[in-house]
Amino acid sequence: MRTFTISLGILASIVVATPFIWWYISADSDLQAAVVTRDGVTETDEAGGVPAWLFPHNKLNTSAISDGMYEEAGFIAALDNGNSDAFSQDVWLNVKSAVESGDTDLIMESALLTGSTEFDVRSDILSFTESSWSGWSGRWMPSLDKADSDVSEDLIALYEQEEDWNYTGTGYVFVRESTSDVLAVESDGNGPVLAFTELGQELYDLEQSPLYSDWFQLVEADSSDHLAASFDLNLSEAEEFVLNDASIPVSPAAIQQFRRSGSNITFLSGTFSDLDSAPLSHRYKHPAFVDRIRAAVPGEPEDRFFWLSGKNVFTHAINAAEEPDDPEAADVELPAGFEAEGAVYHAKMNEQHMEVYQDGEWQHLPVKGVNMGMGKPGYFPGEAAINRSEYRRWFEQIGEMNANTIRIYTIHPPVFYEELAAYNQSADEPLYVMHGVWIDEEPLEETLDAFDEEIITVFESEMKDVVDVIHGNAVIEHVPGHASGVYEADVSPYVSAWVIGIEWYPFMVENMDETYPDLPDMEGEFVYTEDAAPFEIWLADRFETLLAYEYDTYEAVRPVSFTNWVTTDKLEHEAEPLEQEDLASVDPDTIYLQGPAELAGQFASYHVYPYYPDFLNLEDRYLEYEDHTGEPNNYAGYLDDLKAAHRLPLLIAEFGIPASRGRTHANPFGWDQGHISEQEQGQITAHLFETIESFDLMGGLVFSWQDEWFKRTWNTMDYDDPDRRPYWSDIQTNEQHFGLLSFDRHKIRINGENDWESRTGLGTSPEQVSLAAEHDETYLYLQFDGAEADDFTVYLSIREDEGVDISGFPADYRMSLGSEKGKLEVAGDYDPFYVDYAEEALNEEGGWSESLTDDFHPIRLALNKEMVRPDTGETLPFEYDETGVLLKGSADPDDDNWSSLHDFETNGTYTEVRIPWLMLNATDPGNREFLGDVWEDGFSDRIAIDAINIAIEQNGDLYQFDTGYTWETWDLPMSEERLKDSYYYLQDAFED
Repeated sequence: MRTFTISLGILASIVVATPFIWWYISADSDLQAAVVTRDGVTETDEAGGVPAWLFPHNKLNTSAISDGMYEEAGFIAALDNGNSDAFSQDVWLNVKSAVESGDTDLIMESALLTGSTEFDVRSDILSFTESSWSGWSGRWMPSLDKADSDVSEDLIALYEQEEDWNYTGTGYVFVRESTSDVLAVESDGNGPVLAFTELGQELYDLEQSPLYSDWFQLVEADSSDHLAASFDLNLSEAEEFVLNDASIPVSPAAIQQFRRSGSNITFLSGTFSDLDSAPLSHRYKHPAFVDRIRAAVPGEPEDRFFWLSGKNVFTHAINAAEEPDDPEAADVELPAGFEAEGAVYHAKMNEQHMEVYQDGEWQHLPVKGVNMGMGKPGYFPGEAAINRSEYRRWFEQIGEMNANTIRIYTIHPPVFYEELAAYNQSADEPLYVMHGVWIDEEPLEETLDAFDEEIITVFESEMKDVVDVIHGNAVIEHVPGHASGVYEADVSPYVSAWVIGIEWYPFMVENMDETYPDLPDMEGEFVYTEDAAPFEIWLADRFETLLAYEYDTYEAVRPVSFTNWVTTDKLEHEAEPLEQEDLASVDPDTIYLQGPAELAGQFASYHVYPYYPDFLNLEDRYLEYEDHTGEPNNYAGYLDDLKAAHRLPLLIAEFGIPASRGRTHANPFGWDQGHISEQEQGQITAHLFETIESFDLMGGLVFSWQDEWFKRTWNTMDYDDPDRRPYWSDIQTNEQHFGLLSFDRHKIRINGENDWESRTGLGTSPEQVSLAAEHDETYLYLQFDGAEADDFTVYLSIREDEGVDISGFPADYRMSLGSEKGKLEVAGDYDPFYVDYAEEALNEEGGWSESLTDDFHPIRLALNKEMVRPDTGETLPFEYDETGVLLKGSADPDDDNWSSLHDFETNGTYTEVRIPWLMLNATDPGNREFLGDVWEDGFSDRIAIDAINIAIEQNGDLYQFDTGYTWETWDLPMSEERLKDSYYYLQDAFED
């Protein structure tokens, strides 16, 4: 018996010891790993949770990673450690740099976006992970009852700032990061679980997870190819409607997995690293069924989630990091260039045209393409927020448009170059890039002297960075307002030319002529000048720096040009009324190339639009000029003169027409700067391109690829908040809507059909007219049902107790709708146009007689102030556009007969209308901010409103609706990409 007992004890000891022995004899991992939290790199035991057990369990080496030395790590886990500190920019940029080096894999939790993490860090993380965050975080609560402890007192207190907390039972609590708004949703479902996609099932051998009980961020994947799992919230249709109404995704991403620059990246939308009770020891191995046994033991839900799902995700990430790189990460072979003069050439000028070296021979490249900026909704261009999937999608669309060239003005983030290289590897025809070198305009305007030492130093440093960037040999540190990162994609074979600088400030050019009258011509190794003006010599010096640096560093040369525009062309314009538009000239013909640069050649680049400067619309020789079709064409007349004046080949580097509702300048042939439909935009822009082609020029580049919400223009810029422009779409500002790609959501389709998916009912009048409202980033939408549109008049109140008194209702706006047109008018004391121009826009009676307090005014936009034409002495009167006129018809892009200029549609007793935010004096609709007392305090006076109140007048009676329309404020706007109708006109125009 004793022997049996001893044997049994020995056997038990072996069983107990085997997992430990198994762990000890298993090979140590060669993988250098780092845990990165909000505080930076920590030891795994300090990080706690999953890393404290999982990392040593897998024998990962964390000791060799010192603070900030992430490039030594082959695997980084960027995890939330439960506090609300900021995930610092320095830490994130170091992590990002290590991953982009191609030697470091990353698993990262989206909870790092929350807390006090700075906005630009969040934005960069989301761009890097190709994700979009709604701004909301959520959590399943087993009990919403106020008496229970599942919902924190702080959250309930936030909620009760607006209304009482009366929730019970199970459900969700959602918190909006930017505004601390709290939304509770009672739900009888079982709470959130992870539903794995085919990718997730393949990676993790899982189909569904247990309950996920921690906080999660409601994130959407920009690419469905990366989605490994999404959250199934187990909501009813009614509960989903509540989330949709708050712009909360109902099926958010849970796990995204993809490769970048040879690195594996896993992005977790929540805190997956929380492990309440880790095993007593990490020093043992065990079969998978042990995890199922652990999960069955009563305990915290996060433990069950980890053992049945989370562990698979983390283990896969670790195993993938330990595997050798696959062939996909190998370098690709770049196209060969033409070798001569000790340098490589991929493009050159041949007489008046550009040629590119393809398949061992020079081929003519008629330049046709687009300009691409760095703006997108919710971001200023300096935030470099365009992400990889967006560039990838845009390159494909630009290629499908039959374009061959993209012009950029400055350095874009690394993903631009990486995706360009990837696109050109597989495309039938490559996309070439004309690369700019940006210079800050403000110092030029302040000093009026480009020879300022600091200006030259900064500009030439930027030049060298650009050269290094296109050769895939740059690490650019983060500087606010500029792209940064590790640039390893060599796209130099696809960079067809340099086009440096900006549209030059004429007073600066004039001042340099006066300051340096005896400046001698320059003579360099690559560039020299003949009879050049001071600023032309300055430009030649910059060409020398750029060309010499690329030749000396990379043994490469390419064609070169500088940005120019009609304002500083070399022609005289006798009819131009504005002095600064014909004040100075910058002549590219005074600059010559020699040595290795001579083979590459140079060309002249001009931005030319048909409606400005004014001489284009005034001089008879342009107005009467007949183009290649025999029709009058002022644009063709100017191009004829411009070409004749130059020895250099000529590129029209910007041309186009904005598809905006608001207008800024008129053209005699209707090619106006604004109030142009998308169809008209396409027709006119295609005609301008055909005009360019008719003169056998190098080609033309449409401005622009995408709409740019951050832009401003002179006749609306005083009426909005400049710090908030990217967060909403001002369809009244033409500069925002030059793009062929729109971001406007068209949340409500104005089509005469009662098909609104969401609305806020505001009440029903005694005459049985019901009113509902909705909004998006561009418009306020109103829906009336119960009477013909011309049977009632609508009044809107923005300010409290101000405006025109209509039977006791203080009306800031009056709207009347007819069978074909309607009109929106503004109260006289709320009319910014009247404040700006009442005194100077005098008519025959000596001034406008409109009342400030008793009348409604037409809503107007200025087009031109009074001017005197210098060649004839003729006084050109003040011009304006009545933009408050409303056009009837479908505004639904899915309708064949739609127009982007239509404002309202009716169908019997049903009417729907959309009103641009700026026409309601919104300075920032995202914050419900509007102009205040503009007559007394000017445009700097702003008010925050609670709601827009609405009344209708019918059969002589006025009825104010019970409820005013209010809306949730927003920071990051929602947007939806859509190719405008104009895209397809250009697609045809660019076709060979």
